[in-house]
Amino acid sequence: MNPFKYRGGGLFAVVIVLGPIVWLCIYAAARIVAGGVESDASSMASALPHFGFYSGLFSALVIWAFGTLALFKFPAAGRAKALSPQFDRDPLSALIGRKAFLSQLDDGVAAAESADRQLAVIAIDLDRFKSVNDIWGHAAGDEVLRESVFRIRALVGSDTLVARMSGDEFAVMIDNEVNPRSLKHLAQRIIEELSEPFEVDGAAVSLSASVGVALYPVNSDSGEALFRAADLALTKAKADGAQMHRFFDTAMENHLVRRSTMERDLRLALQRDEFVVFYQPQMDLKSGDICGYEALIRWERPGEGIISPMDFIPVAEETGLIKPLGEWILRKACQDGANWISSGIVAVNFSAEQFRFPGVDEMIRDVLEETGLDPQRLEIEITESLFLNHSSDIMATLRRIKALGVRIAMDDFGTGYSSLSYLTRFPFDKIKIDRSFVGQLSDDPQIGAIISSIVGLGRSLSVDITAEGVETNDQVALLQAAGCSIVQGFLFGAPQRADIAAQAENGPPEKTEAANGENGSDIADQVGGRDDSEVEGDIDDDIEEAVA
Repeated sequence: MNPFKYRGGGLFAVVIVLGPIVWLCIYAAARIVAGGVESDASSMASALPHFGFYSGLFSALVIWAFGTLALFKFPAAGRAKALSPQFDRDPLSALIGRKAFLSQLDDGVAAAESADRQLAVIAIDLDRFKSVNDIWGHAAGDEVLRESVFRIRALVGSDTLVARMSGDEFAVMIDNEVNPRSLKHLAQRIIEELSEPFEVDGAAVSLSASVGVALYPVNSDSGEALFRAADLALTKAKADGAQMHRFFDTAMENHLVRRSTMERDLRLALQRDEFVVFYQPQMDLKSGDICGYEALIRWERPGEGIISPMDFIPVAEETGLIKPLGEWILRKACQDGANWISSGIVAVNFSAEQFRFPGVDEMIRDVLEETGLDPQRLEIEITESLFLNHSSDIMATLRRIKALGVRIAMDDFGTGYSSLSYLTRFPFDKIKIDRSFVGQLSDDPQIGAIISSIVGLGRSLSVDITAEGVETNDQVALLQAAGCSIVQGFLFGAPQRADIAAQAENGPPEKTEAANGENGSDIADQVGGRDDSEVEGDIDDDIEEAVA
């Protein structure tokens, strides 16, 4: 046994040595005293050694007993200290942590069951809190967290159980006056209070909050499951937008199960190489030639056929799988571009989430070197959602990508927040007019004026213009009148597999009656004979559109 591994073990080790020494000292002292006394006190002298022996033995036993007590009691005290709620507190917020909260939540559920009453858990998350740390520093972030706790405490009361579950997520247990109306009111008040500006270094910083609520016994019959339900409701609130609150329902759990299954299957799909790339041609109306292809990812899920990116890209983004998936489609598109696409650009959509991972520009450079594709033939398509956070970092990454010789296109132009400001801040190579404008072109004359303005803007900035979603000859005529010459849509070809798209490389696809000006709105005629899954693909052919 190694006593030093125990709390107090060092003291015990000292006592083991000290006990016999004390006994020997007392006994030796008694013998010395006995030898030095007068003969008339011989009876006392003969008794002293015995006194020294027994007193020393008694002292040694006392010291050994104390050491044994230290050996076994101190570790137990240490464990009790670790388990005590008062020692399981976050030093920043002075709140208990996840483990203590779940333990006390179990007790609360048991008490609620005995009293036949309801109990609620409220999960709270600060929206955009990371930006405070990034912009103002962690000290400012800590101050915001402390102020947030103060505001929550002021609303729920000092006796209510509140915990800090993670960086900017809190949980509250409500065990009195529990009813949907009061909980809804409380959730809204929490959102309002946390949306009030925080003072950081003399400046007002505005955040917001999302809230999820779950009730016992309606949503769960155990503490941990109840918190999980509240956290799931919080996830739903965040997905629905900032400053929202949501109550848990079974549909959320079913959704979670589907997402978990999708995540597992996505990982397997990457390992099994179940993804394919479809290509949609981009046409030059002046020459009548194909001037490029847009690469569009599809998932051939066993037993289900072709899966749209709208169904799996959001899951890939949430789970981080967008990084390997995005690299896969880029490599595949560059390989095809180098092997069978003899000329023109190869356009690849990039999700904003891909830019959360460092080294995007290095990954693009490595893929280009590996596949041998001319960088000037690669075009990266992004949307304005990319710039909503950390725009300075994004701009720096985009400039490094552009320095490789790669073209960068602004996709879905006109549907974002501040398109013109981004165009002035970064030299894009192309603007892609969103399909929503093209779809209204025949019905609304003002749309034509807007497209003419975009084309004029592109010319002044030396930026190419491409119109997406072209389906009729009327739209072609109006786009030509507006000055737009590069188009993409069903009228000129639906997304096709690489082998089929390669057959059209030597010339434009055959025009149908619609392309010749008859029955221009009949899309079915234009894509007759193609597999239905390929036709459906054009509706959601844009990875970024699926998540923007």
